[in-house]
Amino acid sequence: MLELFNQIRGLLINDTVCIDNLVFRLYTRVTVLFLTICSGLLIFKTYFGNPINCFRTSESPIPLDAFNSFCWVTSTSIVDEKTSGILGVDNVGLGMRPSENQSDLIDQEYYKWVCLFLGLQAFMFYAPRALWIIWERKIISFLAKDLATPLQQEVWTEDKRNQLTNYFYNDHMMSSNNFYAIRFFVCEILNLLNSMSQIYFLDLLLNGRFSLLGPASVTYAMAYESKTMVDPLEQLFPLTGKCTLNTYGPSGSIQKHDAFCILTLNMINEKIFIILWFWLILLCLLGTITIIYRVIMFTQPSARIYLLQAQTRSLKRKKIEIVVKALDFGDWFLLYQLSENVNPVVFKELVHELYLTIVKSPDSCA
Repeated sequence: MLELFNQIRGLLINDTVCIDNLVFRLYTRVTVLFLTICSGLLIFKTYFGNPINCFRTSESPIPLDAFNSFCWVTSTSIVDEKTSGILGVDNVGLGMRPSENQSDLIDQEYYKWVCLFLGLQAFMFYAPRALWIIWERKIISFLAKDLATPLQQEVWTEDKRNQLTNYFYNDHMMSSNNFYAIRFFVCEILNLLNSMSQIYFLDLLLNGRFSLLGPASVTYAMAYESKTMVDPLEQLFPLTGKCTLNTYGPSGSIQKHDAFCILTLNMINEKIFIILWFWLILLCLLGTITIIYRVIMFTQPSARIYLLQAQTRSLKRKKIEIVVKALDFGDWFLLYQLSENVNPVVFKELVHELYLTIVKSPDSCA
């Protein structure tokens, strides 16, 4: 349990070494933190609060606590309807009207699993981060050690320059970092697939109503004055419901006890899921853009030249072109990741040192 809290606390602390990018952190840190907080809030409300409050007739012999417990562990129900009708005339709340047809009743039981499902979602979104931490093996931390300090003269020695230069440009090291870049690309794909699959699974959990929750809520907000539209959030997470408890009477006949229940937990659920819908759609868009961007970076040397030149503005473009063309996409990716973790002056000198090494190399065509 302590290890779990340590992992959650780690999401709030900025890493001393950056091994990913902004979109990756939105997936594996911000989303995980949001889902974890929501799951914890619902668990606390469920097990230490009053997730449901039911009212029954004063003549009912069933204790109120027993009624609340029964209705929570089984389910409440509402009557399926397309319009809300007139409150106080046609019904006492959304879906709360008389119905003799049992097929019209919709059981509301998925809200009991929401807190656990959100916790599972947090774990799934954290999985690519955990996988990347294992695959990365602290390579960036090793290469960038002490090079982020403004006093680069004390650590940016001749030995350190030669060490990094040989790592990026050495006969036995050529192409060795391609697998490093591919692994990160796999984690980015997992992030995108994760956001897409979560929309699908939430749609299954909420009886097919989650995928269109955002557009339906926007449409309802724009047509708020309309009396024929039902709030999709209230329809998905009704604040009231009907519960029926059957018991045996003194003569052995079945007695039916009805209760009117208030689902206070759904006030939190509806806020969480409307935010989650827009957030997952945003993650899908950002994830798709990231995959396209990564494919371009790995396949187009001209794009890699442009980005590396943006990190070393004072170096001539010709030198940048020679460095990029001499390195594989994996070496370039690791070099670009290193630029986020070292002093800009140090990084510029490193790229220049790479240029000199490549030009002096017998295999160079420059």
